[in-house]
Amino acid sequence: MSLNWVFRQVIMGMPARALFPMHVVGRENLPKEGPFIIAAGPHRTELESVLLASNLAQYEIHFFAKASYWEKSFMHRWFMNGTGQIPINQSGGRGVEEQINSGADVLRNGGIIAIYPEGTRGGDGLLHKGHTGVGRTAILAGNVPIVPIGMLGMEKLNPPGGGIHPGRGTINIGKPIYPLSHASDEHLPLLAQVLNLLEHNPRVMKPVINAHARVLTNILMKEISRLSTAPYSDDYLKIGGMSERG
Repeated sequence: MSLNWVFRQVIMGMPARALFPMHVVGRENLPKEGPFIIAAGPHRTELESVLLASNLAQYEIHFFAKASYWEKSFMHRWFMNGTGQIPINQSGGRGVEEQINSGADVLRNGGIIAIYPEGTRGGDGLLHKGHTGVGRTAILAGNVPIVPIGMLGMEKLNPPGGGIHPGRGTINIGKPIYPLSHASDEHLPLLAQVLNLLEHNPRVMKPVINAHARVLTNILMKEISRLSTAPYSDDYLKIGGMSERG
């Protein structure tokens, strides 16, 4: 029995499920085991990671967090390790690359990671354009499925500046999306050959993966919009909830 299991089932899971009895739809769409990526949205509150981990507690889900949290205190470090967080050191471009590489490593070992493709929290009622890190991670890890999840009612549970309000929300789980459209395990050797070829041609590799990741992420965001009923906006969210054209 791992510390992560105790956290998601008991220490964190039981209070979260009691205070926020979520309605989970589409559990049958989740793969039986990893590797896979959970891509959730719209990203409204800090509660969402807790609610995902506690309501999908049969899985050990890894989330990303700033490495500085591990340095605050022993209790912070204990909590971050116990809840399966992955530390990210840099910010900006280097931080994104670190997150992608760390996520791909977890996936290659059969793990499960959760990503909010919008990149930050918003509060305008829209689902915003997703960053391509989720698609790039899935591609680099090798045809790893991305499971889209729509989060409904989150802003009522934890409105900006309004504290915590116990209540019910919905976690709506869609069917997995593969980096290779309609791909299955039999196509993995071909994907491995393509990635191996690209790896030795870095000038070709990066733009090819980025272009495919953009298409993949756009498909993903439209599905999250459908699952969450949040209207889609082709704008990136800025820190603080403002948006910009992308």
